[in-house]
Amino acid sequence: MPRCCAIIVTYNPDSSVLSQLVDAVKPSVEQVLIVSNGGDLPPDLGAEIVLNSENIGLSSALNQGIAWAEAREFSEVLLFDQDSHPSLEMVPELRNALAGLEQSGKKIAAVGPVYVDPRSGVVFPFLRWHLPKNIEVLGNPGETVATDFLITSGTLIPMGAIRDIGSMDDTLFIDNIDTDWCLRALEKGYQLRGVMSARMLHSIGNEVFIARLPFGYSKQLFIHSPPRLYYIMRNRILLYRRKHVSWTWILQDIHRAIKHLTNLIVFLPDRALNLPAALRGLVHGVMGKSGRMHP
Repeated sequence: MPRCCAIIVTYNPDSSVLSQLVDAVKPSVEQVLIVSNGGDLPPDLGAEIVLNSENIGLSSALNQGIAWAEAREFSEVLLFDQDSHPSLEMVPELRNALAGLEQSGKKIAAVGPVYVDPRSGVVFPFLRWHLPKNIEVLGNPGETVATDFLITSGTLIPMGAIRDIGSMDDTLFIDNIDTDWCLRALEKGYQLRGVMSARMLHSIGNEVFIARLPFGYSKQLFIHSPPRLYYIMRNRILLYRRKHVSWTWILQDIHRAIKHLTNLIVFLPDRALNLPAALRGLVHGVMGKSGRMHP
């Protein structure tokens, strides 16, 4: 029988939210592992804990957890950010879907849930990279749908796929780690699947901002902190240079980057902090700088 280790990476976590996450996941996996990049953890979590003396980044912390699980012969890893809220049925649905897909002979890199933003109620569709516009996919309950991208948090990965595709890229530190790994998986002929019966609340950005448009229209935007904007912008440029990254994704992402910068300039508050961070990230990406944020 498959043995699954849930890996939760934390950095200054909210104790109550982290405890709720562990409680939601623990009944459906064989082990929960916390990899802490800093901050206090609530007592009696009922999980194994790896403590880092400094923030080594999301990618390195995930790789720590994966190596820990592999050394103990777990066959699957389930990855989480600290602020995710899986439904009680999410993990069993993911594990059942993965087992069924593998039994049917499909070469599966990972399966993931439907993501819902808890503040806005927005349901994020799964995406297939396509020109001139990405294809948005949502299926019916009980179905799995082919996708080209899964967010790290909530993703269930067979250990064999990680051995073949490779671990998370430490040089990215945070942001676009999942994009890079998914693109590597696709290049090697693996499939990524979204599981429609599995749901998870997951916040994008620090907060939601409603931008007011002419004629009474509005649009919803997600605000990121200046450090996150730096990594988002820098890492997308770093990915453009990689052989496994398709031109379809690059061209689509250039369009997304232009929209992101336009929103920063025109709509979003705190331009004096956010815009310089984004521009510095772009410059450092062109310069090929990676790892922890450079001064």
